[in-house]
Amino acid sequence: QKMAQVDRRDGYFLSSDVGLHVKLCVQALHGSAPGMWAADPPLSHAEWLSQRAKIAAQDLTLVAQLYSHGLPCGLSERTICTPGSRLRWNEWLTFTAKYSDLSLDAFVLLTLVCSAGSRVRTLGAVNLPLFSGYRL
Repeated sequence: QKMAQVDRRDGYFLSSDVGLHVKLCVQALHGSAPGMWAADPPLSHAEWLSQRAKIAAQDLTLVAQLYSHGLPCGLSERTICTPGSRLRWNEWLTFTAKYSDLSLDAFVLLTLVCSAGSRVRTLGAVNLPLFSGYRL
């Protein structure tokens, strides 16, 4: 009942009031590893990943799965690395779920997979929480 009294002039909205689809912009993959700096000259993350995992950038796919209440929320979204780029995607992913459908524990699981040849392998994954633990 208290939350229903939020003054909209302050610029705050309840996520249950937002009827927009969840979107995520995937731009580039950045990272650091000790082996990158040991090379002479130092390697970029793209060069290091390519050498270490024996893959080409065009074989990388980023899979994004939205979770709410600890369960998958709709189908996963996928995007491939831009051909000829150095681990850049520059793409918006739009999920079928709306912000108003999500629980406070909602997150996106990003998984980087390599699909060179007939083998598919996971190179890494990370959870991105969509909301902080604070309530109004």
